[in-house]
Amino acid sequence: MEMGMQSYMKLCFWALMFSAIILSGCSAYNPMPIAARAGDTITLGVGSPSGMTAANTSVVFYPDAPEAEDVDLTSNIRSVFKIYPDPTSHTVSNNTGFYWTQLHHGVGHQPWMNVIAIDLPSTGLPEGTGVIRVTTDAIYPPPGNGPIDINDVSIDFEVLPGQGQNHPLKYDYNFTANLKTLEPSHQIKIEPNYTIGLEGADYGAIELELQFETGELPAEFHLISEDVTQKTGSMRNVIWSVEDDTLLVMYISPVGTLQYYEPRFSIIPLPAQPLSDDVPNTMPSTVPELTSVRYYNVDGDIISGPLETDYTITME
Repeated sequence: MEMGMQSYMKLCFWALMFSAIILSGCSAYNPMPIAARAGDTITLGVGSPSGMTAANTSVVFYPDAPEAEDVDLTSNIRSVFKIYPDPTSHTVSNNTGFYWTQLHHGVGHQPWMNVIAIDLPSTGLPEGTGVIRVTTDAIYPPPGNGPIDINDVSIDFEVLPGQGQNHPLKYDYNFTANLKTLEPSHQIKIEPNYTIGLEGADYGAIELELQFETGELPAEFHLISEDVTQKTGSMRNVIWSVEDDTLLVMYISPVGTLQYYEPRFSIIPLPAQPLSDDVPNTMPSTVPELTSVRYYNVDGDIISGPLETDYTITME
């Protein structure tokens, strides 16, 4: 008996959320579902590396049967996107929950996980058990307290007899899901280098100054900041201003508990374009320079903190 559309969607996304919360801290990653037919759609929860895209990720199925050939699934990647838990959930909000005690300690960013959606090929996929291996240039946290690097993991998977079909993943009102719209957009990403176990000083404010080449600061953009305030309690506000080719971004904590790793944000030139699309002409041709970082206590006095060279700026 086939599962109804709504039931299937609920099952998929409950499973994805479960994977996001649990699999980052365990010794094994699993697909959803754990067995499927040729032609079916599967998803892989692969931890929370920075900068994972379909362009820098490959997926291969290695069957256990000695006579069967390996199958490269890279061209069958439908999308690579992030999922986030409910911010009111036990995982995020409880100060003894997994995010507070494990995930945040290992990665320093808000809780999210990357998911790879794959439409299995309808032919050439040998039946039986095997493993899926994912290779990516995305950056995982250092080994130790951080999540496991997917490059070091073999994911158990089984190809069932029969012929399946790629799932349309329809929304309400019968719209077919375009998973590309869930992908990160082309962006300029600013991240402080995070060190596991290093909490650093408490700050009242952190001010960053970004210098773009003449005429290259996008005319219209969104500035999206990650939020780890449920961990730091900083109650931070983010304000920014533009003058000519300079972007000034300030993080302010009225309670003075801002942490050095909180100024983590992305600049999204508009109109936004998924990473799987060509780079839009609204993106700068060169990476902007972080020319200044200033740290303040709650009294407004300048104090010491990480240097400009302790930040990473990338364009994706």
